[in-house]
Amino acid sequence: MNQPIKTSTEYTAPTLIVVKPSARQLAENAAVAADPEGGAGTFVPGTSLRVKGDQSSAVAAYWARWNMKPSQRSVFATQMGGPNNIIAPGGNVPLNRDRWFFDAADGAWTGQQVLDALNLEPIPLADNW
Repeated sequence: MNQPIKTSTEYTAPTLIVVKPSARQLAENAAVAADPEGGAGTFVPGTSLRVKGDQSSAVAAYWARWNMKPSQRSVFATQMGGPNNIIAPGGNVPLNRDRWFFDAADGAWTGQQVLDALNLEPIPLADNW
């Protein structure tokens, strides 16, 4: 007998997180604090980004999209410097930071919008070998 697929509504705080290498370990520690069972490995090794148009594999930042519970986002943001740092859709993106947290709920920031706002692009896998 087929059971209906259960969906969870407790993960209502999807967030796109970008950190420069200088904040990478802090972000990893905050991820573990926010989710002791699944946070490890979110930023170390992490997904590498480079400055858009740069053909080298020089890492400019790391990023993750995380479907968080509001309580997890609060813990993560507090560990990283404050929950008031969440950038709302259409919000100003200050470039002089080493960490950014974008609201990624429906109708909010998309991955491409975040990359464009920060002038970043993923480093192709072949460049990492």
